[in-house]
Amino acid sequence: MRATFTLLFTILFSSVIWAQEIHTQSNAASIANEADATTGWTGGANITSESADVEHGSFGLLVSSTGATSGRDGTYTFNVTSGQTYSISIWAKRAPQSYLPAFANWSGFSNFSQRSILTTTWTQYNFELTASSNVAVIRVYTAPINRGAISGDGVLIDAVSITPLVEDDQAPTAITDLAASSTTPNCALLSLSTSTDNVDVVDYEIYQDGSSIGLSGGATSFNVANLTAATS
Repeated sequence: MRATFTLLFTILFSSVIWAQEIHTQSNAASIANEADATTGWTGGANITSESADVEHGSFGLLVSSTGATSGRDGTYTFNVTSGQTYSISIWAKRAPQSYLPAFANWSGFSNFSQRSILTTTWTQYNFELTASSNVAVIRVYTAPINRGAISGDGVLIDAVSITPLVEDDQAPTAITDLAASSTTPNCALLSLSTSTDNVDVVDYEIYQDGSSIGLSGGATSFNVANLTAATS
């Protein structure tokens, strides 16, 4: 006998949402369009794609010193809107040979503060910055300027994300077409259309008998298990 059941969907949305991704070049540190490349990243240091030690996907970026005073930085330049606040997330770690690497000397932001990269394990570094011009530059340094000419000092970076922060002041649309398929005595596959919002919907939460039974992870389907046959 098949199970009969009633479920309630709750649409989850954030009051502040990640908007359009700005770190768009296809390179080793990109999230959505990762590639074995360094496109978009320049600077005085050697910048190469790394595959042996990465945080996300198959590649990351290795920034290593050339030994010259000017050969210690990797930079990424991008367009911004003056007055807009941006969320910047970068995963980083010290390379096997390293000496006090840091995110330093960024430009185009009114409230940036230098951030040292202290660990030899992958760590996420987050910045919430307001643009003060229409062009911004982020930099990672392999070592301080007063470091002796040591070639090979390095830092690894990966999973770079740059997004403007947008206020979400509208409720998402309601789900009206929840349907079940592949129903058995103990489980069923739920499906629904995508809810829309002025910025984005991040997840769907499913309730059964007033209690949450899980999140869909942003998908528009959810497999409900452990149902009892002949029970509403």
